[in-house]
Amino acid sequence: MIDMIPKAIMLNLVAHSKEELQRELLTELYKTDVLDELLQESDYTQQRRKECKKMIEVCVAHVI
Repeated sequence: MIDMIPKAIMLNLVAHSKEELQRELLTELYKTDVLDELLQESDYTQQRRKECKKMIEVCVAHVI
């Protein structure tokens, strides 16, 4: 029973820290200038998407 008290205290501290950290991260994430930057795709991703679209078009053309 005695060892449950420190465990309960740690559980509450961890839960509080988690909630506070999540609140802070979400606040930073939803800033509009940062959000626009995060939503931009890299050049590599754009290139890969174009390549994949071409591959799909070729596959569809050969199946039909």
